[in-house]
Amino acid sequence: MDIVDIPLRVFDQGLAKERGIAREELLHSMNHARTIFPKWSVAATLLIGEEPSCSAVSGIDFLLAAGIVPLAEVSPRAAHYPAEEIGAIFAHLAAGWKKHRVVVKPLLPLLNLTTPLVAARPKGLLRGFIDKVHDRQLLATSDLRRSLRVRQIEESFESAGL
Repeated sequence: MDIVDIPLRVFDQGLAKERGIAREELLHSMNHARTIFPKWSVAATLLIGEEPSCSAVSGIDFLLAAGIVPLAEVSPRAAHYPAEEIGAIFAHLAAGWKKHRVVVKPLLPLLNLTTPLVAARPKGLLRGFIDKVHDRQLLATSDLRRSLRVRQIEESFESAGL
């Protein structure tokens, strides 16, 4: 497992308490996960439409500053907000990803399912080939990291006599 998504739901502390969400515990878990997983491999999902747009934007900015990939999912309650306001949140999210150089490529299948964002299509045959090589490199890197994690655990068990 190279990517972990911890559903934050709402960033606003008052709404989190009201809905019984342990916001501080989730933030602590995310910070701890950042020490274990590679850069930009810890994500947090916010439900857009569950809180005022200024809170959602603040949450996106906070998560990006902490090195956590903010993901956004449209809530059924979002129908109460103007479409332009929801669109502005997603535009802010995309701009934040670009500004912080967040690697979203491994998350594209998830983004296609949960957000109204559409990935730009690569241009040209050479770009497609480069993407395939990059995908293979990511797969090999993930396998190597996984192997090292498992090997370290096995060596730890052996040295403990377990």
